[in-house]
Amino acid sequence: MLGFSARMAAGKTVVSNGVAEAIGAKRIAFGGLVREEAGIRGIPATRENLQDLGESLVQEDVDAFCVRVLQRNGWTAGNSIVVDGVRHVRVLDKIREIVEPQYFGLMYLNVDRETQLHRWKTEDLPYTKSLQELESHPTEIEVLTTLPQRADLVLDGGQTVDRIVRDVLRWSTSNSKLGDWEMRNERRILLTRKSIEGGLATSEIEELELLQGSFAQYLAIQHDPCQRTINSHRSKLEELQSRYGHPKSEG
Repeated sequence: MLGFSARMAAGKTVVSNGVAEAIGAKRIAFGGLVREEAGIRGIPATRENLQDLGESLVQEDVDAFCVRVLQRNGWTAGNSIVVDGVRHVRVLDKIREIVEPQYFGLMYLNVDRETQLHRWKTEDLPYTKSLQELESHPTEIEVLTTLPQRADLVLDGGQTVDRIVRDVLRWSTSNSKLGDWEMRNERRILLTRKSIEGGLATSEIEELELLQGSFAQYLAIQHDPCQRTINSHRSKLEELQSRYGHPKSEG
């Protein structure tokens, strides 16, 4: 069971579709439900209106909002699901509570500002505010700040969809699946030290590559939430590689 979070125009729709197809799961989106509710209420579907409506639905009754999203495509307990558009910590916590004892993993898709602005040109909703103004809306704040900290994996949104899907699938079977960033970093350091001694199995090499990339992007977001510095996550990755070493994998 997976959820996707990202800043606007980061590419999470196409990625979440790709992951859902790969694992044979239903995909549902918070944005789809908000648009549907806007139609019921006769609210014009602009970016600003949907932001306001989505925030009000969370504040009015987050429990009912999450249940509606999960039931929208007929999800039942025990089935796989991919949820697109997790934008609040309260929503993340509520979904995890609803689906227990299954674990709901949060994937955070990160892109630099230049890539985001390029993709923003294909935005399908009318809007009047700038992207920077839209990102200052309450419904976007935790996407920029808290949710990367709560994510199980931070993915490089500049990679191909196939590569991102592969990384999600690798994460789902790795030993780094659960735990906070401190625990995952301890695991990463353990594997890097082991790699220096030349004792990594193939599965551990793949896990370390995933951890290195994810942790580097997490650090980059903490330093620059909007990723205004192009490829800042790559500089963090190079820093980690130079500090701890990095194993070479085949292909």
